[in-house]
Amino acid sequence: MVIFLNESFILEATTEYIKKVFDPALMTFKEFASSINEQDIWHPHSAYQYSINDGMESIEYNDYETFINRIKTHGLTFELRMNTRKGLKYGKKDEKGEYIRDENWKVILLSDDEIKLLGLPTEEYSFAIFDEDKQAVGLAQLEWNATLISVVGEYKKLGFGKILMDAFESKYPGNDSGGFTPEGISFLKKYHSEKVREYLASGFYSHLIRQGHISKEKVKEIISNLSEKKKNKEDLDLDFNKNEDLMLMRYADTDYILYNKKAYDFYQTELENRFDFLKERLIKAHFRLFYYDHGSDILSRIQFFDYDNEYYKNIMQSALIYEVLKYDLELKKDDILKKAYADINKEQLIVGKIPQMIEQEKTYRNKHDKYEEIENRIVEMAYSKYDNN
Repeated sequence: MVIFLNESFILEATTEYIKKVFDPALMTFKEFASSINEQDIWHPHSAYQYSINDGMESIEYNDYETFINRIKTHGLTFELRMNTRKGLKYGKKDEKGEYIRDENWKVILLSDDEIKLLGLPTEEYSFAIFDEDKQAVGLAQLEWNATLISVVGEYKKLGFGKILMDAFESKYPGNDSGGFTPEGISFLKKYHSEKVREYLASGFYSHLIRQGHISKEKVKEIISNLSEKKKNKEDLDLDFNKNEDLMLMRYADTDYILYNKKAYDFYQTELENRFDFLKERLIKAHFRLFYYDHGSDILSRIQFFDYDNEYYKNIMQSALIYEVLKYDLELKKDDILKKAYADINKEQLIVGKIPQMIEQEKTYRNKHDKYEEIENRIVEMAYSKYDNN
């Protein structure tokens, strides 16, 4: 009997367990990172930074002939697609690793039989995420046999990195990374944590322990770098309406999210998976002020403006006015703007306090959410609660 889970599989006790694929969730984060960066290579933060019109404009939609999945997020639709480069050729090398050349100094190629005998791949795969205009916004490919995963700046923090990483790992499990950037190691930490949590939630670790394929001690070591999990919901403060717990997040230069800071307490607790329960209580208000088009211009308008009560509305109106004044914006007038500006009570506006609230939230988040795991969760909840997906 074979049990499949997340592209990893084990054989039941009648057969010796053999790990068939590279599996980050069966390693500690240090082991995982070291295994794909054995030479401990690092790159500067500025390396491999792309935008829609700088770095990915040459990626052609029609070259990625295989449709894999449709992704809907933040009110937009994307496609994950795969390109297959067939008929790979290899040059012959001598004992020193130098290419062998003919009398015309051309590299002598291996025959198809030689390629097959050496077990060399004859196809190369790459993956890309395209937006509704068939413009690439994310890419996973081999670069000099190393893994290169990139997402344009306009669409970072939408979960595209994990989608591309999973797709790439399906073809190149455990491939050498070629080195880490500071942003890359942060993503890798989050990716590893998500893989570990998937196994925890599914009970897969328990199954492995029962079958004798992994020890309890090893599992404890693997999960030791995750944030501590509270065992009993009785230990948690379930009052979500204290104004002193409010946090105002300015996210990705487009969104303002008002939420309760208990989001950090509930992460990695037994209530974490109660997504709908938490989003209704943790998320208090949300607006998206403007968005980028596919050029360099900003389209100044409001996409949505939602809140739970008038107090939260006053805070968001203050944030909106602060944003308009700070960036000298001339907003497109529409029904959403009318809703946002409706019934403004000047006496209750706190425009002058908005910069301090933004900075306090950012400082608190950086301290309690080192790998941006909870930040992404808060954003996901905000979009889900107010039906903006």
